[in-house]
Amino acid sequence: MKSAALAGMAVIGLASCIAHSPPLHGARPVRIASGGSVFLVRHTDTRAEATRISAEAHPDRMTILARALAAIEAASGCKVLPGTLYGDWTLAEAYLDCPGGVPQTIQPVLTHRPAIARPPG
Repeated sequence: MKSAALAGMAVIGLASCIAHSPPLHGARPVRIASGGSVFLVRHTDTRAEATRISAEAHPDRMTILARALAAIEAASGCKVLPGTLYGDWTLAEAYLDCPGGVPQTIQPVLTHRPAIARPPG
């Protein structure tokens, strides 16, 4: 009984490691090797996510993001819009500029405005 419970927890844990965000629901994952790392890349015409699935000891974050960018561009056939790649050692996300598509513009949305101290007087 304990082993069945542990196996179930392991399956749930592994499934959560390769989950994608709702905007990419239904996008077919593509397995891409890039610079010694392996990624599952999901993309639409405007957005992509690369999930690293290879085990690596203490990888450098910027190196992994550079590999993820290359994997996203290889899987999608599109260029990553400058300034839109973000992420960590496991998941990178970016917006795409695809050939023949409508050029994308990214407008940041202010979701929080911190209080600004006003000088007395």
